[in-house]
Formats: sequence, C-alpha cells, structure tokens
Amino acid sequence: GGAWLWDGLVISDDPAWIADSLREGTLMCVTDGSYDGKRAKKLCSAGWILFCTDSHRFLSGSLVEWSSSASSYRGELLGMLAIHLFLLAIEEYYSLPPGSSNIHCDNKGAIYTFERRSKRVPSGSKNADVQRVLRTVKARMKCAHLRHHVRAHQDDARDRSLLSLPAQLNCHCDDTAKG
Repeated sequence: GGAWLWDGLVISDDPAWIADSLREGTLMCVTDGSYDGKRAKKLCSAGWILFCTDSHRFLSGSLVEWSSSASSYRGELLGMLAIHLFLLAIEEYYSLPPGSSNIHCDNKGAIYTFERRSKRVPSGSKNADVQRVLRTVKARMKCAHLRHHVRAHQDDARDRSLLSLPAQLNCHCDDTAKG
C-alpha cells in the first residue's frame, strides 16, 4: 500500500544529485499542506520540494489523500512524511554516511510531531497511521534532518522575489498543494 503517495511524482533525470547534495549539506527541503473543508471535506493535499542550494536543481512533488481524517494538519504531516520517506530511500539506495539537510514547514505542530521521539503511538491518537510510519522511518534514518519553521503566505504582503529562499519555496509548495 501507499503507492498513491507518489502518483504526482515525475523524475525526469537521475536523482543522484540529491545524494550528492545530502553529502555536501546543500539540500533544502520544503513542504506545505492544504485543506479546503468547504469544497471537499475528505480531501487534503501537500506539495513538497527538494532543492540543492548549490546547483539549483530540484525535485518537486504533490499528493492528494482521500480520508475521513482529512485536515490541514494532516496535509502538513503527509508532506513532511513524503520528504522523509524520499530522503530515507536516497540514503539507503546510495548507502550514504550520516549527513544532514534542512527541512522547512509552515506548521509548527507538524515540526513538533516530527521532532518528538516516542517508542509507542497510542492507538486512539489522531493521525496514528502517519505517526507509526514516521516512527519506523526515523528509526532507519542515519542522517539528521534539521527542521525549521517558515512563515506561511509571505507572498500576500511582499513580492516573491524579495522573500528568503525557504519562503519562496514554501509559496511554490502552497501553489502545488492547492493545485
């Protein structure tokens, strides 16, 4: 199961650059979730991007989930999970030594959830399915990913070209998630 997570992913060239960027510490990851309960109560989505700050190469994806648990928070969690799963796959496929990347998200709750260390996820907790996968992924990862908060919708008040790189990429993810 879970193949739906990658339905919107198109890889046009060799992803070895992502492994190189992880080794060199130049990988920046950003995600944003979306939910519009008025239009579709059971849909949430996320947009995400992996961006090399040195070469400016990027890989971007999106996902949409149909779920009775759909919410904006779940969309944020799914975007964070997609990034972590992709990074784990790169780490394992290329046998990478421990390294790090920066992961940016505009939801402090999602950042907190991904930083929390827990041996057990209570069965009644919200988004327990995502939290269980997260616990497994984090146990397998060697790389340390630093999570950062980026303020949402900064382009509402300023031109995107004037924003920091994480804020620009967050706007891109917001557009992708809403698409």
